[in-house]
Amino acid sequence: MKKITVASVLMLSVLCGGEASASAFQIWEQDEAGLGNAHAGGAAEANNASTSWSNPAGMIRLDQPEFSMGAAFIYPEVEFKGTVKPVYGILGEKNVEGQGGKKILPVPNMHFVYPFKINDRKMAVGFSVVSVYDSFTNYGDRGDVLEFASDIASVKSINFGPTFALAVTEKLSVGFGVFGSYSYNEISQGGVLPAENYPGGTIGYPGAPWLASATVDPGTFPGGSVYIDNNFSGFGIGGQLGLLYQFTDKTRVGMTYFSPVKYHYNGTSRRTSTGAFENGFNVNGNIKAFGGIINLPITIPIGPLGPDKQIDTSFNWTLPEYVVLSAFHSYKQFDFMATTTWTHWSRIQSMNVKTLDGVGNNETTVSLPENFKDTFSVLLGMNYKLNEKFKVKFGTGYDMSPTNDGSRNLQLPDSNRIMFATGVEYAFHPDTIFNLGYMYVYAVPTKVNYVAPPLGTKVRGDVKASAHVLGAQMTLKF
Repeated sequence: MKKITVASVLMLSVLCGGEASASAFQIWEQDEAGLGNAHAGGAAEANNASTSWSNPAGMIRLDQPEFSMGAAFIYPEVEFKGTVKPVYGILGEKNVEGQGGKKILPVPNMHFVYPFKINDRKMAVGFSVVSVYDSFTNYGDRGDVLEFASDIASVKSINFGPTFALAVTEKLSVGFGVFGSYSYNEISQGGVLPAENYPGGTIGYPGAPWLASATVDPGTFPGGSVYIDNNFSGFGIGGQLGLLYQFTDKTRVGMTYFSPVKYHYNGTSRRTSTGAFENGFNVNGNIKAFGGIINLPITIPIGPLGPDKQIDTSFNWTLPEYVVLSAFHSYKQFDFMATTTWTHWSRIQSMNVKTLDGVGNNETTVSLPENFKDTFSVLLGMNYKLNEKFKVKFGTGYDMSPTNDGSRNLQLPDSNRIMFATGVEYAFHPDTIFNLGYMYVYAVPTKVNYVAPPLGTKVRGDVKASAHVLGAQMTLKF
């Protein structure tokens, strides 16, 4: 009998996400002073304490201690319109519409830099608290058949750690940092199906590809519900290494390497079920093989899942390294900046979780292919200085998605995206600077066509997504 496992749902759920300002569930909102420029120039501008994170080598440019604190508020929107065919495609196809996201995600950040000299050699230390991964999707209240494809998927992270910078020459500086990263994820998936007559027809049964040519007879589904709620958290350690080269006071380039982070996750998975899912039911049909030479009757058992159950689970997972290359140039009242970023998403080709299965007390390992590809982003920005106190900011960018048509799902309905940003900077005092920024993220419309656990739900349709990002930051110099 095919077993419907908690692990299979858990693994798919880790890669959840709504639309933010970077690919997959990665975000760039570690510095709201750069939001108005779509975060272009982040590794080269180095004009406030947030360079402690974006490029530690840039701390050399700061002449006095600085503290900055800010927050972004991300409002993702995901709209799905298509069909859902639950229970291995046995039940009839249902037209559905759903909206994910629709929730404000606060993303705070904090940075401190203390520059000093030893034997006239410029040095600096810093500390940053940021979020690198943050996303949320929720397709509606419980009871909707769309929940068999995705219900709630939420990822939160916080990174924190010290940094150090050293001036190698008057033009070249280096910096590095070590950070801890805590990640918390909440995943729910399942749904409610009323009793109904199903039409029969050809089905696919995950784990048994030889059943691709099986047909089922018309019958009656007794009705029932099943939900799997997952909560798990993990901790990892990583680091960053930065270089900054200043050709002149007005022109500089910077590069930062962020290491991969290996997390060890622990958590729980709880399954609740009623009706046909708890007690099980059988589907009758036929299987054909060898061009119809063999035609055998078959009974396919669905479940039983048994009474409600909660299990502990754990697994390791590594998030990818990425490299940021930026340039910055000032000309009269203008600042121009650019960034390109490479992320090693192809590191994620599959996931493996060792846990209990969803029926008995047996330990099992489930593998889920993801087949991510590496991505690049290109960001461009410009400032216009109206006077000594006031700047207007603009930015745009293009970011690739690591997903492909074979692995894209409603929990990660990711696609290539375009960003448009604007913002202002106002200096109340040379030592007190305020930034306000806004960015609109447009995701290229895409499609999903896949089979989702639990119960082999066939999902097919169109996805439209976007996000609004509003952020503010205050910088104080001492």
